[in-house]
Amino acid sequence: MSSHLLIKAKASEKLLLEAAEIAHDIEKKLSAYKEDSELSRINQNSGKHSVKCSDLTIEVLKIALEVAEVTQGVFDPSIGCLTQKGYGFGTQKEKLLSSSEKRRLKSFVNYKDVEIEGNDVFLRKEGMALDLGGIGKGYAGDKIINFFKSKGVKAALVSVGGEIYTYGKVWHVGIQHPRVNRLHAQITTTNKDTLVTSSGDYERFIKDPSHNHILDPSSAQSANRYSSLTLISNTLDAARMDAFNTALFQMSQEEIAIICEKYDMAAVLIDKQMFNFEIQDLMHKVKDIRILS
Repeated sequence: MSSHLLIKAKASEKLLLEAAEIAHDIEKKLSAYKEDSELSRINQNSGKHSVKCSDLTIEVLKIALEVAEVTQGVFDPSIGCLTQKGYGFGTQKEKLLSSSEKRRLKSFVNYKDVEIEGNDVFLRKEGMALDLGGIGKGYAGDKIINFFKSKGVKAALVSVGGEIYTYGKVWHVGIQHPRVNRLHAQITTTNKDTLVTSSGDYERFIKDPSHNHILDPSSAQSANRYSSLTLISNTLDAARMDAFNTALFQMSQEEIAIICEKYDMAAVLIDKQMFNFEIQDLMHKVKDIRILS
């Protein structure tokens, strides 16, 4: 999934290697960059016929479609025709799109045209493409943490591309400064399950951060409300947190506050003028948040 994997745990080398293999297996199934992945086979057969998939792929896709419904398509797993086929994010063919190209490609983005019947997945329109990069990293974190807990591991931190899941002890998690190579803030967790997910316009872009990889499905353009958005939760799973992070990056402060309240999340935003604010009280979720600059 073109992401770095970091695992810290009070566990044997054997368990650590098994945990890493869980992430590799998820990548083999969900990567849009591997031609033989289940996701790629679904995309290759869009508009033609369904593809039988593993339980894992079906589970991730169902969660993705659930968040798409909740966010009314702001998060849309069928955005692959734009992210990879269009802009080429994560490939050697990155480019900006013309207005006509945006209009043409966004017509293929509609999560309601994704059909799941049993373990068969079908994209109704030829040219459609799934991209689960906005949820797959969080899902991998969930699976690894659940694996550790099932093996009796008392404390762990798992970071998949910056989607961080901790439990069992106090951890210090940094928020990257959007414009310079240093931390902007530090979160100190409790010893309870804590999820910290971040999105930023600085993570992947073409030419400059205004052309970042977080795309609005309705306009086919990059989201530019914020420079950085971090979500924190003690209760939600990492897969849904990951997907919500992508969606909320495109929403107003008021809309973010409503969803955070509903799903018991907290949000820290940095807008384009580097003004910092917190959507809701964070202290029941973390011990401390310190702004470093």
